[in-house]
Amino acid sequence: MRLILLAALAGSPALADPISDRGYALGCDQAACTIVASGFILTAAVEATAPEVWDFMAGLDPITAVSFDGELGELGDISAPIQVTYIKTEPEDLYQDTLRYIQGAWKPMGEETPFFIQINGLQWDEVVNGEVAASFLIQASDGCADGVTPGGIALSLIPMGGDPGSAVCWQLEYATDTEMDLRDFTGTQGQVTFIRQN
Repeated sequence: MRLILLAALAGSPALADPISDRGYALGCDQAACTIVASGFILTAAVEATAPEVWDFMAGLDPITAVSFDGELGELGDISAPIQVTYIKTEPEDLYQDTLRYIQGAWKPMGEETPFFIQINGLQWDEVVNGEVAASFLIQASDGCADGVTPGGIALSLIPMGGDPGSAVCWQLEYATDTEMDLRDFTGTQGQVTFIRQN
């Protein structure tokens, strides 16, 4: 994936900075459609979107791979408003089906601790005692955010509300209806098998 931004992006509140990228359309509500691309959450407001573009985005299934052009607004920690001027689906995307497949709650095999992960769209929540302890934005590619290429599908987890430079990376080794094997490439947890909870 690529993200094209002008150098003045961070200080400009107007929708004036061009972007051309690939990512995943997550869905729409009555007010806005959301696209995740290159580790950022981009929000297209209905009033800033041409009707034909809005109708196209609103008709997409959740987590649909897309390429798009537009004008980007002021960048927050991992979010920004966007005016989408062109969008199309990318049916040959390598990660779309896997990202859809791993949705839900997963608990580490053999652990009795009150911990599980919840994957909803491209958000990864770590839940302890029923409370969300940490939230991350998932970026799927063939390599980790730090440049390591573990092989297969790499899931970089970008902290939401934290330092994007502290992203962690898991290699998704395989996932079935009941199990998911991940290997930690930035920490010390090694290989972890998760059991689907729902």
